[in-house]
Amino acid sequence: DSCTQVVLDAARDLDGVVAERILARTIPQAKLTIDAARAGISAREIAARLREGDPSIRLAQSGDTLMVNPHNLADGEAELIAHRLRDIVRAAG
Repeated sequence: DSCTQVVLDAARDLDGVVAERILARTIPQAKLTIDAARAGISAREIAARLREGDPSIRLAQSGDTLMVNPHNLADGEAELIAHRLRDIVRAAG
């Protein structure tokens, strides 16, 4: 759950991003809903930039949402996701 919280904390003050903790199959996950008009970038574009980066980060993306499932994250990977997410959204805004 601390991995989920790292991502939620990083996303909370990003314009156009609504971050919430949800339970999926009893696993706490970070659900990020992207308002592309406010954020300056869509969820699909964020997912693509994360995927194309080094290292490649793959998040579940559907419509205007991104899901971060911490189930298989190693130490430090939540922080990496959080940092890259902030960089991408801030650069677009």
